[in-house]
Amino acid sequence: MGIYEKDKIQIEVWRGLAEMLASTCKQGDWVTAKGRIASRPYEKDGKVWNNYNFVAERVDVLK
Repeated sequence: MGIYEKDKIQIEVWRGLAEMLASTCKQGDWVTAKGRIASRPYEKDGKVWNNYNFVAERVDVLK
């Protein structure tokens, strides 16, 4: 087997998908996700910043 790198990326989920994830996985579990990247501007200290996150349409837990 090879060596796998892993990244911690925030995934935004809603409704039934969020309930399923909350009941079946814990932080650190590996998941696959299909969705889109979204950005939201916010202002801090007089500067405008963009916050990027991943909005999931489908998530599968890898066990």
